Amino acid sequence: MDAVILAAGRGQRMLGYSMPFFKPLLEVNGITLLAYAAEYAAAAGAEQTVVVASPHNITQVQKVLEPYSSWIQVVVQEDPCGPGHAALVGLRALENSKHVMLLMSDNIMDREKVVAMAVNTEISNSNAVGARTVPRNQASRFTRIRSTWSDGVAREQLYEFAEGIELSDADFIDPSASVPLSQVWCGPVIMDTKRAVIVLSREWDKHGQTAGELKIGPYLTEILRYPTNLFDVNAMDVGVPSAFEAATEKTAR
Repeated sequence: MDAVILAAGRGQRMLGYSMPFFKPLLEVNGITLLAYAAEYAAAAGAEQTVVVASPHNITQVQKVLEPYSSWIQVVVQEDPCGPGHAALVGLRALENSKHVMLLMSDNIMDREKVVAMAVNTEISNSNAVGARTVPRNQASRFTRIRSTWSDGVAREQLYEFAEGIELSDADFIDPSASVPLSQVWCGPVIMDTKRAVIVLSREWDKHGQTAGELKIGPYLTEILRYPTNLFDVNAMDVGVPSAFEAATEKTAR
């Protein structure tokens, strides 16, 4: 298994905390978010790792990655065309890989759960998704994970992913609970490399070049056609100011 780390995003929600394109270089407990992601890739046993940077931050990214330079390759997403396009740039550099772990550079996670995802993929030849549980008032900003059903029975290891559409009862584990909770994608995803390249290339050719930005979440249902296992990676999503402040405070204790 190999890995792709996305580090080219503009990070517009973090303006005031970092310069545009420099969110992966923010530090939590003295460690950059990018270095956290590199450590997860190493712990998962990635043989090759590609970091997707932007023309604006590549010098700083390469400096952070100097300790990992023997096994990490940096490629550039020339234009800010969204995370789906950035993933495609990284995946194309690893097209001969069977499985790739896709890592965002704005999550701090349970390292052992990330390792368990990789081990499960190696043993069962399946996909895996890093998940967390959030309350209703947070669910809309994530890609939600919906179990698929047949004759009223949940079909294990088959999921649908929803993003950019109105919340519904299907998004919640128990919609009648006093605090409805939703499982969301927040962490790594391990996927079949060839399938991911096919789907993202098609969507980029069809929509991305005119829309200007390609996402990932809306296409996970199609990319992850094979049995997919969920792993609660106990992630702290630090991609917004309030979450970054909370993560900084938590790790400093």
